[in-house]
Amino acid sequence: MSSADATTLSSSIGQSCLSYPPGAHVAPLPETDRFQSVEIVSLQVPGKQRMVHDRKNSNRILVLDLAPEDSGKTIDIRFAVRRIEKAAYEASKPGESYLAPDRLVPITEEFRTTARNVVSGKKEDLVRAGRSTIM
Repeated sequence: MSSADATTLSSSIGQSCLSYPPGAHVAPLPETDRFQSVEIVSLQVPGKQRMVHDRKNSNRILVLDLAPEDSGKTIDIRFAVRRIEKAAYEASKPGESYLAPDRLVPITEEFRTTARNVVSGKKEDLVRAGRSTIM
């Protein structure tokens, strides 16, 4: 990779623990992948901390166990990120797990009928999607 193909950024997360009740709290962290390299430059956080890896979605997560004495303290995480420019690409289709029904989004004949009635007569996908969000 040539230096003309990459951009280096600095980023930070800073927020107060003021509104957090005691207990475990999580902060997702950026990860290195084929389009960026991420380095944690500094990590200044109150309470007990541990890093966990979400196997399902491949995310790195900082877990903080905060106590009442951590109230008002600042969470300060600083990153150095090197982004690699890439050409536009066609997005992949969502996986089946994102399209499957669950208890919050059931797929029943009643919902199918309602959806068909809402988009009846609409020919273009964009118009059909916009119409269904208005109702």
